[in-house]
Amino acid sequence: MENFLVAKTKQIMRVVVLTDSTKLNANYILTHLPENSGINVVGIIETKPSKWSFFKKNVIRMIVVSGIIMSIKILAFFVAVKSIGFLKRIFSKKREILDVDEIAKKYKIPLYKVENINSESSIRIIKKLKPDLIISNHFDQVLKRKVLDIPMKGSINFHPGVLPKYRGIFPNVWSMVNKEKVSGFTIHFITEAIDKGKVLALGTFKIRKNDTATDLWMKSAKKGLPALNKVLRSIKKGKFKEIKIKNPKGTYYSFPTKEAVHKFNKYGRKFFSFRKIFNYF
Repeated sequence: MENFLVAKTKQIMRVVVLTDSTKLNANYILTHLPENSGINVVGIIETKPSKWSFFKKNVIRMIVVSGIIMSIKILAFFVAVKSIGFLKRIFSKKREILDVDEIAKKYKIPLYKVENINSESSIRIIKKLKPDLIISNHFDQVLKRKVLDIPMKGSINFHPGVLPKYRGIFPNVWSMVNKEKVSGFTIHFITEAIDKGKVLALGTFKIRKNDTATDLWMKSAKKGLPALNKVLRSIKKGKFKEIKIKNPKGTYYSFPTKEAVHKFNKYGRKFFSFRKIFNYF
């Protein structure tokens, strides 16, 4: 009986990672996550929506809410990440950030691309992988009950902002618009309510004058990865602790409004820097 218990505690936790390959910070975390000896990443799932649904959901909405100039800057960022990543992939042997397909190949992890994580076909994939835990790594879809019920140990989310103050998307931009002195990251259990699950880890860092919005994304990833590894160990042992939040209400943010973009520019902030993106890889 004693040997059985020892063997059971040494079992490696099976993890499925939901990720967004267009995000530099998500790729950083995914590049280094499989190095955590306490987990076994048994599957990576990324969204691959149809071109029209992506255009309608993101591009059109972004132009209407944020304006054309900010939308161009955000789209230019994604183009820059893909272009610089492609060049680095060809000419650089040692990189801090790999593409999702490279990570899957390096660690021999099955990679799946789905349009809707809550569809019956996606649910079948997840069930087949038999995860103990699901990690949402900057994933861009809301998980519904049928998905959340699959892993025995639950599902957790890595959020690149301080919760509950900055729920939703673009917490980096909104932190700068609101002239915050600090930004951060939050790791929490996922519930059907967006960014409202029990908080397991929370960290902050200073926002500096020369920081771009992308810098805040990358700081949250680099400073949050050790915390994520610690959370994973605690969940595996069943000894995780909830961090009590004094003001649980918070605010939900979406795309930066035109007024917010005006303030962002007025304060001399930039969304990204080509040089910095090049150095991040």
